[in-house]
Amino acid sequence: MALHLCGTWILPLIDRDEPRFSEASREMRERGDWILPTFNNAPRYDKPPLTYWFQIAFYKLFGENDLAARAHSALFTALTALVVYGFGARLYGPRAGMCAAIAFTLALQVMVQAKAAVADMPMVFFVALAAWAGWELITAPTKRWWWIFYLALALGFLAKGPIAWLPIGGILIYAWRKGIPCVNGFMKFHYGIPLMLAVVGLWGVPALVRTHGEFFHVGIGRHVIERSFAPMEGHGGSGALSYIGMLPFYFLTVFPSFLPWSFFSKSLFQRLRAQRTDAELYLLCNILLTFVIFTLVKTKLPHYTLPAFPLLACLVAPLLADLQPGRFMKLAVGMVALNLVIAFLLCPWLADHYMLSMKNVADSVQIAPDTESASVDYDEPSQVWYLRRQLTTWHTLLDGKDAAGFLAQPGPRLCVVPADLAKTILPHAEWEQTPFGGHDLANGKAMSLVMILKR
Repeated sequence: MALHLCGTWILPLIDRDEPRFSEASREMRERGDWILPTFNNAPRYDKPPLTYWFQIAFYKLFGENDLAARAHSALFTALTALVVYGFGARLYGPRAGMCAAIAFTLALQVMVQAKAAVADMPMVFFVALAAWAGWELITAPTKRWWWIFYLALALGFLAKGPIAWLPIGGILIYAWRKGIPCVNGFMKFHYGIPLMLAVVGLWGVPALVRTHGEFFHVGIGRHVIERSFAPMEGHGGSGALSYIGMLPFYFLTVFPSFLPWSFFSKSLFQRLRAQRTDAELYLLCNILLTFVIFTLVKTKLPHYTLPAFPLLACLVAPLLADLQPGRFMKLAVGMVALNLVIAFLLCPWLADHYMLSMKNVADSVQIAPDTESASVDYDEPSQVWYLRRQLTTWHTLLDGKDAAGFLAQPGPRLCVVPADLAKTILPHAEWEQTPFGGHDLANGKAMSLVMILKR
């Protein structure tokens, strides 16, 4: 966990999701409402609440800052590594289990997502736990693993929605491939699925009642169904030819995402082709199901296939365990060194010399809590997160023609505008100007902005 926390306090929140999650958790905490999240005082029904709850817990420990917003991802990455160790040791022995845990922890995509203030790593943990429990139920059913399986599915849904139910599909596909006649005999779906839905319903029913079903419409209708049939926020091609061209996306991106362990993919393929155990067939059924589902979904991002990574680590573990210890350690130490270089060299450089962020600007100026804030042609959610460290008001998006009028109104005011526009709307010498600029990582554009502050 400590490894993945490195640098989380240096790099400002990036993309659009990190600040949305982080600010929504702060607002949930301020309102004392553990059911319905908001962002900038507007409903945010994109995801279930588990990530918000953990962010709030870390806010209480560390304060409302970037490290606390990201700490839950590092925690769940560490917990997932423990699950991978247990599952890998169960399949191949303790040495292979340790290799699997290290491989998962140090895979390139995992190292990136372990530092992000988003919902992926909690979901990955519960999917990995359910996959392990599913294997135990297939081989030697017990009540303990039955409870673990369905509770993990329920909590995985509360982390990121129905994608957490992938292990059910993996079990059914494996049972079909092996000709197992009665899956329900050991899975007891008729009891487990109602239990799973009941746990989800402890939050879901109040959320649906209070929003008159809108939470379901947005969270499932838009962010699951629409995401499957149309790319969201430019993540994926448009049109039939583009969709067909993007079909190999995850089978190509898995190589860089799973580095350095993807270098063993040829050896892994040869071994599985020559001889494959039942356990490896089970792992493959779950892995391929994840890749096929996200291949068919139109919205595409490299980290979407993360639920498969714990199982990929288990699958490659025997090869890693057979390596000379020195070679395996060189790869592991190299990835640790890369993590530290990114955390303490690349992140500071990006923060100081490349990124466009409100963090340094908001932290360098003392602002009265009742200051009204707005922006023109700059709508990145991170400005809300950083400004509301000091403000109790809500942020407004303006047209350029409205900026001067907004600032002229009574009371303290703050407006972020493009540098060219700032020259035309500064009629009062006492209005303070703080220029800043850089590249907006969400869209790749270089921008030059000015924060105008009227006290």
